Amino acid sequence: MPLINIKRVLTVLSAFCSVSIFAADLTVTVGDLDNQPIQNAVVELYNAKYTMSDTELDKPKEYEVAQKMREFTPFVLAVPVGSSVTFPNYDKTRHHVYSFSAVKTFELKLFSGESHAPVVLDKEGIVALGCNIHDAMQAYIYVTKSRYVAITDEHGQAHFTELPADLFDVKTWHPLQEEAVDSSKITTRDGSLSMDVALSIVDTFDDTESEYAY
Repeated sequence: MPLINIKRVLTVLSAFCSVSIFAADLTVTVGDLDNQPIQNAVVELYNAKYTMSDTELDKPKEYEVAQKMREFTPFVLAVPVGSSVTFPNYDKTRHHVYSFSAVKTFELKLFSGESHAPVVLDKEGIVALGCNIHDAMQAYIYVTKSRYVAITDEHGQAHFTELPADLFDVKTWHPLQEEAVDSSKITTRDGSLSMDVALSIVDTFDDTESEYAY
């Protein structure tokens, strides 16, 4: 009968219990000053212990920002540092994608169909996208090392599951916010938690462009 390594068994059980006991769920609800839900807000939970490892950063993930109906889809995308992003064009007209952001400057000249080679985002920060042909086309890519980042849905909610029990900085960002918002702190623990964040948002919606060309 094989001998049982008691120390190893206890270590495994301890790790299992830690995950089971301390797994927490968190819902962050982002609204404007009139308590209306804000969609496409980025919510990042930051703790230096839970950032992407060098091994993970060496295996970049692939993402897509599509061009449909003279819009970028999605409007806001959150990706890990080192990710590669393609920009396929599904419109009949050609587009000219660019970014002058300090985090990543690039230009994909007039094209239709499949995009040029993927753009690698190797620095943290925000990449603002535009089209040289259609000024109303805008989108944003939020680049981070944090393992915990989510984008709010139509209800203004960002959901996190199985978080470790620890102290996190909660960072919230939206491309239409009027000013930077200070981060807040939350301590996660076993069970379900909720948190509300209020942002002051400007309205820049422009409905003057026709869609006849699609």
